[in-house]
Amino acid sequence: MEIITGYKGEPHITEQQDRDINMGVFGNGLQIVNIGSKLAATIVSANEVTIADGLLIADGCAAEVPRGTSESMTIENGSQGMKRIDLIVARYTKDSSTAIEDMELAVITGTPAASNPAVPSYTTGSIEDGDTLAEFPLYRVSIDGITIESVTRIPNIVTMAKTSDVSAVSSALSALTTTVNNLVAKVGSVAMGTTATTVTGAIKELLTKINTLTTNLNTQKGRIDTLVSKTSGLVSFDTSNVAANSNGYRQLTALGMYLVLVNAATTSNDDRGMYLVGTTTGNALGIKAISTASNVALSDGGSGLLKIANTSSITVRLTIIRVY
Repeated sequence: MEIITGYKGEPHITEQQDRDINMGVFGNGLQIVNIGSKLAATIVSANEVTIADGLLIADGCAAEVPRGTSESMTIENGSQGMKRIDLIVARYTKDSSTAIEDMELAVITGTPAASNPAVPSYTTGSIEDGDTLAEFPLYRVSIDGITIESVTRIPNIVTMAKTSDVSAVSSALSALTTTVNNLVAKVGSVAMGTTATTVTGAIKELLTKINTLTTNLNTQKGRIDTLVSKTSGLVSFDTSNVAANSNGYRQLTALGMYLVLVNAATTSNDDRGMYLVGTTTGNALGIKAISTASNVALSDGGSGLLKIANTSSITVRLTIIRVY
């Protein structure tokens, strides 16, 4: 065994050891740490988006835009009557001859289309596996004509849990467990075909994960520093809004199971729904509606993106719970 965070009289900590510690806390993929300006994006003009200061973790590799600074990203001109999707990515490179590594922000330009433009492809390498090039999508830039329509953040902003957060989540999961138990009981009391049986199995599996998580959360109170690595249930809890008559996108992680809740500030149940979403190793999405929000549609946006189309005249609230 070799000590890492200890004095040995000479430099001895490697970049891989540092990344392994980050991977144990933050997992793989791309995460934005909740410090500074959190790499916030601002539309400056039809050809420029600035990225504010902040810190990201990509496959355990930390990189930053230094405090009090920003980086300017150049967006190619759009075309009248055409739409386009660009990606702002964190691009990792490693020189195969010198082993020198670097991380920079870059723009991947998409292909213009009259409607429904495709998300451009990018290199899905793995720093952990030693790839010399890996690109991690940070923002999705939607261009309509010659105007930048919107810039949408893709990765989550990671905030370490506090004791009060754990108690609140534990209470919420306890209530959710009762609701799902009642739903399973009702579905199980009627004659079911193959599809209904599959839905029941999925709900029961979700309930098992929730019960496991509740037990783990109660055990881990007082040991918040190791909560992320010791909890085998809840991985993330994220809320956001989707404006009226617009589309929203959320990046989901491969091989994950999510409970997606849609809710609107209205007395009508038409804008409320509950969905189970699963992701495969190829980042394809499987979406199953437990209850459907008639004015909100969930679909596979490609590359692990969940597309939320809000056709109602009011903003809807989206809550995404990743259970494993």
